[in-house]
Amino acid sequence: MPMPMFPRRARPLVIVAALAYLAIPAAVAADPAGSATAASATAAAPAAAVPATAPAAVAPAPTDPTAAVVAQGNQIYRQRDLDALIAIAQRYAKNKLDQNSCDALRQTLVRILVAREAFNAGVAEFPPALNGKARDAFVLDLLDYQAEAVPATAAAPVTAAPAPVAAQTGAPAATVIVNLPPMTLSRTIDKVGRRQLVIGLSLLFPDAATAKSFEGRAALIRDCLLGCAQQLAPTQFVDPDQGMLKTAFVKAIQTKIPEFPNDSVLIPQLDAGPVETAAPAP
Repeated sequence: MPMPMFPRRARPLVIVAALAYLAIPAAVAADPAGSATAASATAAAPAAAVPATAPAAVAPAPTDPTAAVVAQGNQIYRQRDLDALIAIAQRYAKNKLDQNSCDALRQTLVRILVAREAFNAGVAEFPPALNGKARDAFVLDLLDYQAEAVPATAAAPVTAAPAPVAAQTGAPAATVIVNLPPMTLSRTIDKVGRRQLVIGLSLLFPDAATAKSFEGRAALIRDCLLGCAQQLAPTQFVDPDQGMLKTAFVKAIQTKIPEFPNDSVLIPQLDAGPVETAAPAP
């Protein structure tokens, strides 16, 4: 006995569908005009309006404060890089750096991060025989090397070096650094003895125009620096604090020149020790 094409329960539905399909031509033949009218009415009927859905508001992505760019040269330096370097400095510091010292160190790092790229490029040009530990030791000696100091009696005036010509690409003018003669101070400290403090100072200006504006007040700037140095606490002759000294020098200048920039004093040299006495002649 052949198997049925559809299950028994599905047969009535299939038969009804087939009859309905066969009845369509008959209905059209009986009333062709009505069918055409219905078809045209269906075609002419406007489509049901679909309500527009407003796009969902996209919440702005939270900004990462540590990704802020603080300096850029051949590399991009971000806030997170400064944070990492401050943490390294905290590890090396004899005493924990306070907030003021950290802020001053951040400003210093922003200035030297790009400058170190030229130094690293020079180190990369060392001869092959000077590599590894030998190279590292020489770099430390190079950083500690002190050339002949300018005599204190021949105090050079604060003059701005000529600014380099900016490139045609619209590069910003380079900063101007004015090196001042080092100051050598000595003082007798109770229970310590006679101590000597050598402070090498430089002035950093954002461009030649700013440096030129302070050129006429060079003598006043040096007077403020010398007066501040002579009022230093005895502890600075034993364990000098570069951040504190820099802040003190800036405030001393700003008492006479309020528009002097907050971060324009650099201290590239800071040495404290006992006073060196000359050996008696034989």
